[in-house]
Amino acid sequence: MRHPRFGVVLALAVLTGCATEQRAERALQASEDAITAQHADAIRYAPDTFKDIMDTYAAARTAFEAKDYATAMAGANDAAAKAKQLPTAIAAGKATFTARWDTVSANVSMKLLALEKQVAALSSARKLPPGVVRGDVAAARDEFPQLQDSWQKARAAVQRGDLSDAVHAASQVETRASTWLQKLGMQPGHAMTM
Repeated sequence: MRHPRFGVVLALAVLTGCATEQRAERALQASEDAITAQHADAIRYAPDTFKDIMDTYAAARTAFEAKDYATAMAGANDAAAKAKQLPTAIAAGKATFTARWDTVSANVSMKLLALEKQVAALSSARKLPPGVVRGDVAAARDEFPQLQDSWQKARAAVQRGDLSDAVHAASQVETRASTWLQKLGMQPGHAMTM
């Protein structure tokens, strides 16, 4: 015959287990909500911090699925606490991209102006400087509108607040402009001082 207290103890154990599972599930949902709210900016401006948070969250989710609710709850709470630090990491990332944009945008403007002038001068020159080929002058002249278009797209990305895309696009324009300047007999440093 079973002891009457055994049923009470068993019922309490089941209720406690259900309560622990529900607390862990609520903790996971709260951390997921905190992460999701900042997802887009976190990926763009604080990818390493975001990856760390997502790894912590994934481990908590795995523990939950394995019915290790205590570990799941601890991991979920850790992920939520880390997510509270995301605004600081995002702000730092934006500041870094802003500084990079300031530098690259100044360089691109000067290099495009120098390239435009160099293409115009070489296109009308009877004799080209040593090492410069007419085919390169024509190719640079043909690509110049594309570089200007890409530069305008980078500037538009800044206006939308998308600094990471703007810096990436402007850096590509800067690289192409530098390559053309070198092929057309100008050193990149000279383009910077024009």
